[in-house]
Amino acid sequence: MRGAFIEALIADASQETMLLIGDLGYSVVEKFGEKFPGNLLNCGVAEQNMTGMAAGLALEGFKVFTYSIANFNTLRCLEQIRNDICYHNLDVTVVSVGAGFMYGSAGYSHHAVQDIGAMAAFPNMTLLLPGDPAEVKYCVEYALAHSGPKYLRIGKQASDAVERGNMAIGNCNLAVDRGSEFALLAVAGMLAEGGKVVEALSAKGVDIDLLSIPVLTPWNMEPIAAFLREYRSVFVLEDHVGTSGVGAILSTTLQEENVKIFSIALRPSSCDIVGDQDYLLGTQGLDGRSVEDKIAALLGKSKDSRLRAARKP
Repeated sequence: MRGAFIEALIADASQETMLLIGDLGYSVVEKFGEKFPGNLLNCGVAEQNMTGMAAGLALEGFKVFTYSIANFNTLRCLEQIRNDICYHNLDVTVVSVGAGFMYGSAGYSHHAVQDIGAMAAFPNMTLLLPGDPAEVKYCVEYALAHSGPKYLRIGKQASDAVERGNMAIGNCNLAVDRGSEFALLAVAGMLAEGGKVVEALSAKGVDIDLLSIPVLTPWNMEPIAAFLREYRSVFVLEDHVGTSGVGAILSTTLQEENVKIFSIALRPSSCDIVGDQDYLLGTQGLDGRSVEDKIAALLGKSKDSRLRAARKP
C-alpha cells in the first residue's frame, strides 16, 4: 500500500506538491524526491513541528502531504491538526501508514485504532480510507484534485486487489457487488478480509453485498446516506474501536433512516496485548471465521422477515 501511494503521488503531483516525512519511509519515498528535488523534506522525529510546517507551506499555496506511522502524525499532532490545519481549512493531507494492528508487534504505541474517530471530529476533514491499491490510487488523485484537510489511512504491506468487474470506484461510495438487501461494509484495510467473508457466506446460502467507502466526508454525509438507505442492514467491519469508528459515524448519520447498522469492530480495551496483525485481530473476533459467524448469527436472530429472506432457499 505504501508503494501504491508513492507511485500514485508521483504520477499526478506537480512542483507545488510537497511531501514531508518524519524520518521514515526509506526505500519508498526516495522516488518522489528524485522526480521533485527539493519537494521532499525530512522533518525528523518531530511530527508536531512537521504538521506546523505543513500548515505554513499550505498557506503559501503548496499542496502538502505529511507521512508517518499512523499514530505519530495523528494522535501526537491533534492540536496542530485541529488549530493549524482544520480551523484554517488548509490543503494538507495527513498520510498515516500502518493503520490498525499492522504494527501490532511494536506494542500499544503503534496500535492505530482510534485515529478515524479523532480525525472525523475535526471541521472540514475528509477521510480517505482505501482498501486496496486501486482505491489508494483513487484517494491520492482525490487528494490532489480537492482542497482542504484530508486524512489518508493506508496499510503497511501490499493488500490484495478486490475484483470489481466493470464497477468503477466512486468518490463517495463503492459497490463491489450489488443486489442484496444486506451489505458488509469493510473499512480500509479490512476490505480483502471482507471479501473472503462474503464468499464464505455465499457458499452457505447467505446473499450479502460487499461495500467499501474510500472517501468519507463527515461534514456532508447525504451522498453516502442516500446510497446506504437502500439496504435493510449494513454490517460495518473495521480494525478500529467501535465507539468512534465508521460504524459509529454511520449510526449517527442514519439514525432517522430505516437502516440497521451493526458494528463489528474493536473493543475500547482491546490494545493491552502484543502480537502480529492476524493474532490481534483474532483476539478481538475480527478474523474471517469469527466475522462470518457473527453476521450469520445476527441474520438468524433477527425477527425481521426480510432479514431472513437474505438466506437463499
